[in-house]
Amino acid sequence: MCRACTTRPFHVPRGHAALVEVDEVLFVPAPRKELVARLLRHHKHHSDALVGEAVIPPVPATRLKLDLKRGHRVEGSLTLSLKPALQRPDGGPVIEV
Repeated sequence: MCRACTTRPFHVPRGHAALVEVDEVLFVPAPRKELVARLLRHHKHHSDALVGEAVIPPVPATRLKLDLKRGHRVEGSLTLSLKPALQRPDGGPVIEV
């Protein structure tokens, strides 16, 4: 079970940052509480910088559009599709302990 799951690094072309699509699938345990998604900007010579973060509520399978915030300021948005990856034969979610 991972504490921090990450996508592969992706490039945002200068002047074309209005919409960037990152087609990634991350497998995480069924959350018992909210999750936090963070978008970081990687720097070669400095530490990574936080662009924004969004709180993902523990909701059933759905599609969410969340604001990426840094402090109280909205820096962008994040669209997620949440779906159960595996289910037990009785229909319940698979949760590793």
